[in-house]
Amino acid sequence: MEKQKTKIPFIGLNTNERDISADSIKVESTSENKYSGFYLERGNSNEFCPNNVFIPSHYFVLLTSDDFSWEYKYQNRFISHTMKKGNLWINPAGRVFSHRIGNYSEFVMFTLEPSFVYSSLQWENDILPKTFCYKYNANSPQLRNILLNLSLELFNNGKDRLKVENLVQDLIYYYLKDFSDIQLNRIKTYSIDRNVLYKIEEFVRDENVESITLEQLSNFSGLSTFHFNRMFKKLYSLTPFQFVKLIRLKKSRELLDSGEKNLSFIAYECGFSDQAHFCRSFKERYGVSPGNYLRKKLKIIIT
Repeated sequence: MEKQKTKIPFIGLNTNERDISADSIKVESTSENKYSGFYLERGNSNEFCPNNVFIPSHYFVLLTSDDFSWEYKYQNRFISHTMKKGNLWINPAGRVFSHRIGNYSEFVMFTLEPSFVYSSLQWENDILPKTFCYKYNANSPQLRNILLNLSLELFNNGKDRLKVENLVQDLIYYYLKDFSDIQLNRIKTYSIDRNVLYKIEEFVRDENVESITLEQLSNFSGLSTFHFNRMFKKLYSLTPFQFVKLIRLKKSRELLDSGEKNLSFIAYECGFSDQAHFCRSFKERYGVSPGNYLRKKLKIIIT
């Protein structure tokens, strides 16, 4: 695959135009045209020397190659620094930076539009974060795992929108919790009662496509996507994505029990992206493939 230039807008402070330093970033794959409000790229660079540059969105860089040394500008002088593999550089929207990087590196880059963050929250103004922190070499296992999972999901198939949206809402939560001045103890606790679960199950059973969204599910509770995702996990120890997956698998087993043998039809009818995805998920849940499950049932009936 031919590498391309980054689509992330590195803007020069003095020119207010795309900065030429961004041309040194070679992109292998992107999430372009798949989602709005956030964007992910995977790439590499032999050098990166931006001078007085900013990005309009919140910016996360996860180093996936070996440690390397570089310099960043602080109070008009450059400071030497070592970036560790698996750690992150986190830069809030609009923060100006200058770097001197002359080493090869591989990374995952993720941007999050401020408007998307606030629309997900829907909080009172006095609770909204006023300040986001920047951090070089941040050691955040939660953000690291989320970005790696997002990268795998978006670039390997990216077909399950709900899983991606769950991951992004988790990223927003940990970004707010660990890198902003938000007062988490002031956030209200909401309830999601069993009636909401029944409505979601009915909706999922009737909706045989894989593109169910977090917003569709949160609408049953009357909560924002952020609050719904957060409270659902807290109350039921499952993400909304995991709950929907359980419903799909339950429906698939009911179809197998009823005598349906066409696995492609079952995969489509239950909202899986394809037969392979269905078979893999079924075996993970029940310890047996759908084909072997059918054969065991047939053997029991015959004997």
